[in-house]
Amino acid sequence: MIKVDKHISELLYEHDCVIVPDLGGFVANYAPAKIHPAQHTFIPPSKNIVFNKNLKNNDGLLANHIIPLR
Repeated sequence: MIKVDKHISELLYEHDCVIVPDLGGFVANYAPAKIHPAQHTFIPPSKNIVFNKNLKNNDGLLANHIIPLR
């Protein structure tokens, strides 16, 4: 059984968008590190993930990650 969520997660680590054909796309938006001067703490950089149902064209990224060309 293919765990598509694992593949999407791995791809979002290096790419800003992963499209699931005929479903939509996951888009990662970079959030820079932040410093809270009063509490002397910081928040590390991260990516906020959103889903866009309008992204449906297959770019092949997910398929090539699941079944790599030999």
